[in-house]
Amino acid sequence: MLPSPMLARLQGWYAPPEADLFMHQGVRYPACFFPAGAAQRQAVNSILGPAPTEQEDLTRFPFLAREHLLARQQGGHTLHDNPTFVLGRLQVAPTLHLTARLGSYFNMLMTCDALEHELRAACANGAPCPEAKALPLRQHLASPAALFDGHNRSAIIGMTVLVVYARDGTYWSLVGERSGRTAIEPGRLQVIPAGVFGPISADIAGEWDLQRGMLRETLEELFGLEDATPGQVPLGYFADFPAYRRLVDLLAGGGAALRLAGIAVNLLTLRPEVCAVLLIHDPTWAAQLDPQHISWEMAGRQLYHVPVAEDAAVLAALPADAAARFTPQGSVALWAGLALARQELSR
Repeated sequence: MLPSPMLARLQGWYAPPEADLFMHQGVRYPACFFPAGAAQRQAVNSILGPAPTEQEDLTRFPFLAREHLLARQQGGHTLHDNPTFVLGRLQVAPTLHLTARLGSYFNMLMTCDALEHELRAACANGAPCPEAKALPLRQHLASPAALFDGHNRSAIIGMTVLVVYARDGTYWSLVGERSGRTAIEPGRLQVIPAGVFGPISADIAGEWDLQRGMLRETLEELFGLEDATPGQVPLGYFADFPAYRRLVDLLAGGGAALRLAGIAVNLLTLRPEVCAVLLIHDPTWAAQLDPQHISWEMAGRQLYHVPVAEDAAVLAALPADAAARFTPQGSVALWAGLALARQELSR
């Protein structure tokens, strides 16, 4: 759990009139959450603006923490400088709306990831959390405007899907623990699947599709679809993958539904995360889950199977220190996703 002084700083720097720090059962998390309205919940792609065509402009960045990138590269983790979709503008009213530019993973490490590293280091070991002017990187971005304007950093758009599936007459959800091999947030708990929204093929306009990206991430993290080298595969290269065909058929036939919960912004990194729920009503789907196919990004390739019905059962199924170990965006994806899932299942 983050110390209260750090949460208070984040509240003071970022919480705009549109949102407070995300809270659940009295616990505050270092994230803001902008829920989707009823109409947008039905179509995750409804929040997307035009497909991006421009590269991000590094000359507009107030800093590039190259030494932080070097430290990450020398840390023995798996890192690839893949192309990404990065935040241009985020609109939250009257509807959610995202525009983007094209960026890269390493640019994110030198900006957004470096922001979190700086803040955690400054507040480590009980040290008082400093004001923004004492933080060389954070001082440039310590205002609510940073939540909505991504032009001064490489704010990769993330996507997190709470999978809620039927089994044995009830509904369950999936949570994983990130492996120590991952460069970002090793050992943290996270809703699975979760990943980076970015182009895999050279067809940028075709890749600007959240539903396609979320389903691909589901295949990679739960069903063993191998990571593809960006630019070296065609659009929809996984179309004949059996687990994909199964999901598409379920979505088309009403045996599954993909719903948009909203957009979270992790205040440590200032990165947006699109949060969705994948409801699987077909009770035979769970039989396809095989631990051998779980992504290497999950520690021991084990998952927590978490009952959906009540918060007490959720907490009982997770480690006792789960609130402190969840990624900020993962906390939002879990609790906001469960609230949406319960609403959908009650109909």
